[in-house]
Amino acid sequence: MNKKPMGLAISARRTREKRGATIFNDAFSAEGSGLSGDGTELCASDHPSNTPSVATQSNEGTSALSSTAVESARTAMADFRDFEGEKISVIPDLILVPRALEQTAWEIISSRGKVETANNNANFHYGKYKLAVWDYLTDANNWFMIDTAMKDMFLLWFDRIPLEMGRDKDFDTYLAKFSSFMRFSNGFSDWRWVYGMLVS
Repeated sequence: MNKKPMGLAISARRTREKRGATIFNDAFSAEGSGLSGDGTELCASDHPSNTPSVATQSNEGTSALSSTAVESARTAMADFRDFEGEKISVIPDLILVPRALEQTAWEIISSRGKVETANNNANFHYGKYKLAVWDYLTDANNWFMIDTAMKDMFLLWFDRIPLEMGRDKDFDTYLAKFSSFMRFSNGFSDWRWVYGMLVS
């Protein structure tokens, strides 16, 4: 019986993980985790701007994870603009992948030589990014590049009521009851910290 509260705590942790992952699992959809302030999903090809010189911006691609695709996402993020069309400093330093892409991602950022070639070229991506593998990402092919400093500003998590554990035992029957309760919410206030690849 003493293991029952542990089960509740594990379940609460899984719930938080799954809820946090919905931001990325729903990144290409208007359903689920909601829309950004500009009316588009988190990763979209048509984020609107307020200036005629930059009508729309994109933080969505379709390339499978590779050294070339990583560089393409990095250069695209470097060209992100604010609402007035001014360049901002976006420096991606994290690659987020599902478990199925862990080996590929590790080789891209950890190989000293250029990946998938017999030439002795140095690997441009060596040591440039951190790697995060999340088992709660539901698509085995989609992956994300993230500016972690901007992520900390714009990816939001609110613990309104931290996890509370309760226990009660009836005096007459010795019937034990266990409970857990928590209240939280999450979301994002801007899209410019991430570039997502929706891989078919």
